[in-house]
Amino acid sequence: MTTHACPARSGPGRLLLALCAALLLAAWAVPSARAGDGLDIKPGLWQVTTTTTVRGSLLPPAMLEKLSPEARAKLQAEQRKIEAAGPQTQKSKSCVKPEDLTEGAFRPDDSREAGCKTTYLAQTRSVQEATTECKGDNPRTTRMRIEALGRDRMKAVLSATTPNGSMNAEMSGQWLAAACNDEDEDDDAQ
Repeated sequence: MTTHACPARSGPGRLLLALCAALLLAAWAVPSARAGDGLDIKPGLWQVTTTTTVRGSLLPPAMLEKLSPEARAKLQAEQRKIEAAGPQTQKSKSCVKPEDLTEGAFRPDDSREAGCKTTYLAQTRSVQEATTECKGDNPRTTRMRIEALGRDRMKAVLSATTPNGSMNAEMSGQWLAAACNDEDEDDDAQ
């Protein structure tokens, strides 16, 4: 399953985009402890609307330190543009597979990373909520909450905080079809 709703697709913001995309993927996480605990939504093609607000830098301090002064200045200028633009809203199409819902395939990627600990706050068929704390070279705290508003509608909230910035994303999803193909998924559906 993919979602795309981050700013700056090229230029110095690429590193920011990569981290932002990873954090948004965590928003779709279905933190199942065992099969059958997944969110009770229909598998298939979904239209997802995401509004994202970014403040400061989401990049790990260690990565920022490795940049040349010129590259860091360009990145900081790009981050200021993103922040000044305010919330950005995009639509995308995503494919949810049955195994994604029953096997916990959408656990936050953070939970698989060394130095990260995920705490599940709610695991029902209507609400999935988790907080992930990461230490080490890429310290951050991520909190996500997904709610099934019916089998064909969902909403989610994700917040991520790093030592130098934060990101908040609100998502709403509408089921479109039972089947989906690779060409159904897109990066910039408007």
